[in-house]
Amino acid sequence: MTATPTELKTAREDALDIVRARLHAFLARRVESPEVADDLTQDVLVRMLLHKDEAVENPTAWLYRVARNVLIDHYRARSSQQRFHTGDPATPPTALAEEPFADDPQAAQRELAGCLRSLVDQLAEPYRSAVIAVDLDGRTQTEVAQALGLSVSG
Repeated sequence: MTATPTELKTAREDALDIVRARLHAFLARRVESPEVADDLTQDVLVRMLLHKDEAVENPTAWLYRVARNVLIDHYRARSSQQRFHTGDPATPPTALAEEPFADDPQAAQRELAGCLRSLVDQLAEPYRSAVIAVDLDGRTQTEVAQALGLSVSG
């Protein structure tokens, strides 16, 4: 049975809502307020939607990197504002600005992987199996492409 365009649109919107909620929770634990987490979540989603340069080899790692960069940018800007207000150029940046995931990088990556899982589930076969095998199971792209009869770039 083939899904209608309306059903596909609803499924994509539901998947994006799940990603948004998980990203927000992830970011909210690392910033000072829910409002800031809202803004940063939107920044990550906009970057994700605007990314068209090239195919993303590992979507989980890519989204993790984007979220990390958004947090670093946030804390750098905040640190600059604090130095401006205090007038002390020697004011050290917060530890979070240097490495926001120092507490447990693997936990951060696992959490973001959960964000992407709902999007991966929307892919048609054999692409869903390929993404799961490479990005979640750690198999090589060449190995999975040969097993599924796909090109490596596919």
